[in-house]
Amino acid sequence: NKFLPIIAPAAGKLLKIFLRTTVNQSSETFTWKLYTRNTSSSTNGAAAEIGAQSGAGPTNKTMVTYDFTTGLSEGETNAIVAGDKVQISLEAGDGATANGGYFITCLWEWDLS
Repeated sequence: NKFLPIIAPAAGKLLKIFLRTTVNQSSETFTWKLYTRNTSSSTNGAAAEIGAQSGAGPTNKTMVTYDFTTGLSEGETNAIVAGDKVQISLEAGDGATANGGYFITCLWEWDLS
């Protein structure tokens, strides 16, 4: 239940998400979704999903990488336009994402030319 969208400084895409947790989540399947709300739409409306990845969670001693450069569903572009409001969601298979601490790093590619 945390909301911290970013405004894209330039065109780009999400490449990877890296995750560590304080508890063993290796039995969980996590689904990450990337959403955007373009500049021609109100920032408070519903965002469009542009990419999703799923995979097992980490133990409390490992890091897991979720790769957004391959395996996206048809129609998902992972492309962000300058000025888009960008959001990422996380959901566990059993809904237990509130248990434990999460350390998340996102690797972005921005076109600063």
